[in-house]
Parts: sequence; C-alpha cells; structure tokens
Amino acid sequence: MLRASEQEYLLSQNANDREVLADLLTIPIDTMRYCTNAKKGTGLLHAMGYGDVPFDNTFPTDTKIYKLITTKFGETLDEEVS
Repeated sequence: MLRASEQEYLLSQNANDREVLADLLTIPIDTMRYCTNAKKGTGLLHAMGYGDVPFDNTFPTDTKIYKLITTKFGETLDEEVS
C-alpha cells in the first residue's frame, strides 16, 4: 500500500516502525527524527522522487480556526458556522 502512494504523511512512529519505514521508503534515518516523539500536528511529508519535508501544522487552541479544524471531540466550534 505504501509503495502505491506517491506521498505519505508520517506522524510519530515507534522505533521499530521508524527503521522499517526508513528502509522501505529510502528515507535517511536522520530525517526520520521528525517522526520521533512528534507532537500532534507535526511530522514528515515524504513525496516519492521529490524529497522529504518536515511540517508543523499546529494552531493555538484558543482561535476560531482551531475550532473549525480540530477533530478532538468536545473542541469544535459551538456556534453555527455560515
């Protein structure tokens, strides 16, 4: 399944999985540090043939945009969005 994808978003991975993914996807092990104890909203975008891009997609939790995009139960926008 991974080999059929042109891009993968790698979030926090345990040590064994990191090594397997690094080997399977030919990602340098030092680049996999972005998947080591990664905070929610951070990780590594791996695009086959194009490279690897670390990302940080965290938002302050007290903003309207956070309330619109969160998937955490109980943290959604209370008012109706128009």
